Amino acid sequence: MFHHLTLAVRDRVIRELRDYWSNHPRYPDFAKYIQGKYSFDERPQFGMVVRTGGANNVVLSPDNFIGTLEGHVTLAQFPGRPFFGSIEWVREDPYAAPVAGVYHLKVFEGQGSDPNVKEYDVYHTRYRKTSEVTLNFISDTEIMLGGTPLAGSVSVYEYPSRRKLEGTEYGVEGDIITLMEAVPRGLSLSVSYTEDLGQSGPFRVKAARAYRDIIQGVTMIFGRRLQAGDEMAVIVTEEREEVSQEYGGRWDVSVDMDLIARDVHSQADIADQTVVWLWSTLRPKLASMGIEMSDVSLGGEAEEVYDDNGDDYFFTASISFSLQVDWFIHFPLVAPLAQSAIQLVPLEAPVTGIGSDVEFVQRLL
Repeated sequence: MFHHLTLAVRDRVIRELRDYWSNHPRYPDFAKYIQGKYSFDERPQFGMVVRTGGANNVVLSPDNFIGTLEGHVTLAQFPGRPFFGSIEWVREDPYAAPVAGVYHLKVFEGQGSDPNVKEYDVYHTRYRKTSEVTLNFISDTEIMLGGTPLAGSVSVYEYPSRRKLEGTEYGVEGDIITLMEAVPRGLSLSVSYTEDLGQSGPFRVKAARAYRDIIQGVTMIFGRRLQAGDEMAVIVTEEREEVSQEYGGRWDVSVDMDLIARDVHSQADIADQTVVWLWSTLRPKLASMGIEMSDVSLGGEAEEVYDDNGDDYFFTASISFSLQVDWFIHFPLVAPLAQSAIQLVPLEAPVTGIGSDVEFVQRLL
């Protein structure tokens, strides 16, 4: 977890630095030489190396427990099906209303326009739990349903006793339920079943990206473990419920930047502008995202030999600061929903993170 978090911090700082220096009139090529390692492909006039040093763990609670989250969306897996963790997490989309159902997603190999970027195709099949109270009797013993149920998902209840009819008391063929005997006077029936609403796709996806258009009202992240053949389920409920327990903490990550320039005046100019930009522009921008910057400091100057024969030098300066970044992981809490032929269970462990074990409950569609 530590290395993934610090690498993400470093990459974000590099991206922000490149954006800042990309349009500078005096140093138009400087942004190309801002990177996270010293091995430049060529000897540039200017360069900057961004590195993440050590980090201090800030414990927010003894067991890292933060709280229980409520929502409409949770992630689950199919027992006996391949699961590689292609989807790292799912969240509600604040700009679209979620459409309830259980979405069975499958990942296939895709062919994109860029051969250097691997792409995949995702299809999903939506299942919905349907209850019918006002039934359409086409005869004394035959009921026509509004949809076609999945095999084994039909449940018939008798009212006012709320007794569930045994499987020997009725039969199902397509969207027709045939009762073994007519309903006595004074009693009524209701039917619940799972309906297959069809497949949607393909949706072209790439690793380490978020998507909002695959399932309405759901934002999902496909991580670096994205792999063809993976199957998973996204459960979207109509009512808000407790969906997961959150564990997390905070790291104080130190970031060091080494500035390299062939000209001593350019080195001082770039160092001063970078420090001012870090404190005045980048700090409030990151603060709005929950990342706090502190302790920005400008180190001393130094010079290194560039060419021994020509007695040529390049000049360096160091800049360092600290970032407070939060980490968290969600353990799904999945409660029984209903019964059908499709069984879903929650993720039994997160991709990364720590925290107490949670007793997981099987969930049936």
